[in-house]
Amino acid sequence: MTRHIDQYSDNVHDQAVIARLYDIARNGDTDGSELRELDAEIQAGLAAAYGESEPLPEHSMAA
Repeated sequence: MTRHIDQYSDNVHDQAVIARLYDIARNGDTDGSELRELDAEIQAGLAAAYGESEPLPEHSMAA
């Protein structure tokens, strides 16, 4: 099960995830596995916030 974050939470872990994502974006780091992990947490948070119980497909856009 993927942990999810809430942007309004005072949780230290949630704030660290958000800060790390900004650092990666700002510095141009290319650690794909870390980006995927952070993305999974963010997507789970969005799904929880909008009441979606099932995870979004990995490639939701049609080719």
